[in-house]
Amino acid sequence: MAPLSRNTKLFLILFIIVILIVGLILALTLPSSNNSNSNSPTSTTIAPGLVGKFIYQSGPGVTSDYEQDIIQALEEWDKIILDDRKIDVSFYSYSSNDDTLAFAFMNDEDDIYSGGVVYINTFNKAETSMKNILEHEIGHVLGIGTSKKWDMANNSDVLDKNLFPNAYEFYSNWTSGTPNSNGIPLGSNGYHWSEDVFDIELMTPSSEKKGVELPNSGLTLNALKDIGWDVDLARADSFSPSA
Repeated sequence: MAPLSRNTKLFLILFIIVILIVGLILALTLPSSNNSNSNSPTSTTIAPGLVGKFIYQSGPGVTSDYEQDIIQALEEWDKIILDDRKIDVSFYSYSSNDDTLAFAFMNDEDDIYSGGVVYINTFNKAETSMKNILEHEIGHVLGIGTSKKWDMANNSDVLDKNLFPNAYEFYSNWTSGTPNSNGIPLGSNGYHWSEDVFDIELMTPSSEKKGVELPNSGLTLNALKDIGWDVDLARADSFSPSA
């Protein structure tokens, strides 16, 4: 065989270099099947689902790690809310180095059946269980602290007893101290029950230590009744306020 010319050798060398560069680029850009499998438990996006009357969906960042807690939180509320209406709840994530664990709002504060959105702060890791955090936020989706009626009754430090008569009656019979004559004590700019009075109740603003369950009390359930929901009051968790 005749020896290769200089030009032919240069061409072959350049061709081999190009092939190697293309192979390297593909290796860096295409996902490895092994890496995809190893990350699948924490990177799979939750498929839309149905829990009783609740239709749920999630956005990027709310991975399958959260799915069990989402389902369990919705199951708790599905037992309480008796209305025969479908309620849409969307779950999204964000990351922020602050004290907020999550937040939520209604799609329409004038329509209690409008559903809403829950945002989970993936930066913070609280001792409070994620199930309890999500139960709390779904309470906001249902109107606690967010509905038009709550806004009308919100006097910053108390919730007007005339607009929330069932909740106020429950509070008056429930408290171990003298009830506030104007309404139900509020905290956190009026969007939650007072932490000082109701301590670990589900709809107070602060998280609790690991292992402490947040009771969804008759106070919250009666407030939802005042907002317009048909609720099963027998599902209220047992709990006594501190004052």
